[in-house]
Amino acid sequence: MRCEPYIAPFPLTLVSGAGAAARNSIGLLLVGGMAIGTFFTLFVIPSIYMLVARDYADERACQSATTAAGGAQAGPVLKPATAKRGAATAMTSAEKSMVS
Repeated sequence: MRCEPYIAPFPLTLVSGAGAAARNSIGLLLVGGMAIGTFFTLFVIPSIYMLVARDYADERACQSATTAAGGAQAGPVLKPATAKRGAATAMTSAEKSMVS
């Protein structure tokens, strides 16, 4: 991993002299933005992912336990599509196998 993109704008936060205010604000924006982006990438997004994945895994475990105990079928029940009046009713072999 290259460090230059993270280190290069840091001197802009320490400048003095003519135009220092503009350079300082640009430097603070760059360094702060990269620090916040890195923090979110390394800590916040993975934490949110783990919370969502845990909830999803719990839901899947409940569904499989219900199915194993002889409860309702897990997942949606697919019904064959009905053809409209006057529409072509030819079905492909894949569609026929799905219906039967």
